[in-house]
Amino acid sequence: MDSLIKMAPTKKVNLGMSYDIYDLRGKISHLPKGLLEHIDRVVDISLELAQRFDIDPEKARVSALLHDVARVTRGPELLKLAKEFGLPVTLLEERLPIFIHGPVGAEMVRRDMGVRDGEILEAIRYHTIGRGGMGPVARVLYLADKLDPAKDARYPFNPEVRGLARNDLATAILAFIDGDIASNLARGRLVHPSTIEFRNQLLTEMKASCP
Repeated sequence: MDSLIKMAPTKKVNLGMSYDIYDLRGKISHLPKGLLEHIDRVVDISLELAQRFDIDPEKARVSALLHDVARVTRGPELLKLAKEFGLPVTLLEERLPIFIHGPVGAEMVRRDMGVRDGEILEAIRYHTIGRGGMGPVARVLYLADKLDPAKDARYPFNPEVRGLARNDLATAILAFIDGDIASNLARGRLVHPSTIEFRNQLLTEMKASCP
């Protein structure tokens, strides 16, 4: 997959609400320039993946546009917001609050921007760690977020993942997860159990599809 760096053409999104892409973009305009550039790249990659695998492109676009609304929120504030929103927080997430910027962000989008679509909120909620049972829109965002070319130094296996993403979304996601887990284990880093759950589901699905 060739890397995309420009924002995809905008058009009104029909979510049964009054918002369009211009409105939503304005609601995140306060975010740092570098983060907005990352968001633009993820929007483009999400659209390409969605169109390639016949997944709703509008939901892919909106979820990508809003996925990092809580990314620059500091750890203590993330934990405070999670408590206010009634979100469950594990001991691992208390130690590494970055893991909950997705759930907190999804709740911010629901409360502050009026987005009620379950697939969009699921994608934002789990775009960092994944989770078993995620739908196609969430899977697209999970992979698109990781395939931002700016993350290639962090994920040196991304060129291989991009090649796999030309043909099969699940295979590409599994390759990314395997590479990321191996890297984290080699460095003695923690792995979120939801990522393991997601990996196990992908493996189960792939084995079940084999004759």
